[in-house]
Amino acid sequence: MYKRNPILSYLKKQNIVEKVKKHYTLYRFTYQNHPFKIYITPKANKATVIHCKDSGDIIWEQLYPFGGMSHPYREKQFLLKPTFEKGVITIVVIKGKPATITGLDDGLFSSVHSKDRDKIYVMSEKEFGTFLIS
Repeated sequence: MYKRNPILSYLKKQNIVEKVKKHYTLYRFTYQNHPFKIYITPKANKATVIHCKDSGDIIWEQLYPFGGMSHPYREKQFLLKPTFEKGVITIVVIKGKPATITGLDDGLFSSVHSKDRDKIYVMSEKEFGTFLIS
């Protein structure tokens, strides 16, 4: 059984918003002597694919079944380009349940399972709920 993420509870109570953009809200705060920068996106669904690119861009791809299940219509849009800062734990939280997140653990971006703080974590809202800093 997973422990509930105390960082998420702290974030909700403090509501420390640094920036609000069309595709994300950025929160910056310090929790237990760890500086955090957390980007929270709009809600994804099972027809959403998130692509983490080597360029540092995160692309949101929405699939629509107009062309049939074998050839759905695809709409891609730039979501954000999170910035990495040495010593700051940077996390991109995709609200909802995306179908998949590609490009993790290859270059700049890391999954919830990695403990490499020199990368930007990208994860679903559910995964963030269990994310703990050791």
